[in-house]
Amino acid sequence: LRSAGGPSSSAGEELQSEAPSSSAHRPVVGKRPGKGKSKMTQVKVFVRWRPLVGDELKRGDAAVGYTCAEKGGSESVSVTSDRTRVKTWTGNGFTGVFQHREGNVEVFERVVAPMLSMTLEGKSACCFCYGHTGSGKTHTVLGYGADFGLYRLGSARIFEAFAAIKEQPLGGLQLSVRFAELHCGRAFDLMDSRAECQVREDADGQVHFRKDPTLHADGRVRVRPMSSICCKSAEDVAAAVAVGSSLRGVGASSL
Repeated sequence: LRSAGGPSSSAGEELQSEAPSSSAHRPVVGKRPGKGKSKMTQVKVFVRWRPLVGDELKRGDAAVGYTCAEKGGSESVSVTSDRTRVKTWTGNGFTGVFQHREGNVEVFERVVAPMLSMTLEGKSACCFCYGHTGSGKTHTVLGYGADFGLYRLGSARIFEAFAAIKEQPLGGLQLSVRFAELHCGRAFDLMDSRAECQVREDADGQVHFRKDPTLHADGRVRVRPMSSICCKSAEDVAAAVAVGSSLRGVGASSL
């Protein structure tokens, strides 16, 4: 689950299932791409329309008009702005469009829920939000108050799946949370007091976050992976994400 926040910045949460010992029934998340085939389309793009909020409502701002249409299994959205000089922009080929009346639960059920069964089978999945400051990315991923975000709804569903597995490894199944931030070309581990990391790509094309490089006398370099917190409940996940969220770089703009 990935989100973005602040000007020229992005933050993401990586959820990885983990257990103290091996088991044939253990869900494993994060296998290398190509190791398991999925019936799902590789890339799906959804649009979420944000309603007017806060000061926008107080000022009496006019909502931007939009219309949605479905054709050939995909959806399009047309946006009309500037009441004095009408301009219309149309985007096509979207998997779906969430309108202003739909909440995080509706987004989760259509976007994230289908990926969870795939990840529990050992395949990888990624969901991230993209948009300018104030477009609703943080609200969608992290939630607000009683309106849980996608990561919280997803972790609860994963623990429900864990509970349904009869043969548990010693110590039970757990969920490992990693929380990283990319900001202005620099990477930080938010589970380790915002320790700065280096982003490296290996020979297989896999991207890794590494930190604390140490040069040994024989010329070898030793690095540490990102820190992770093992969780046994959705509440544990929420607490871990709260720690990382408190260290995020945030910003605001007039957009």
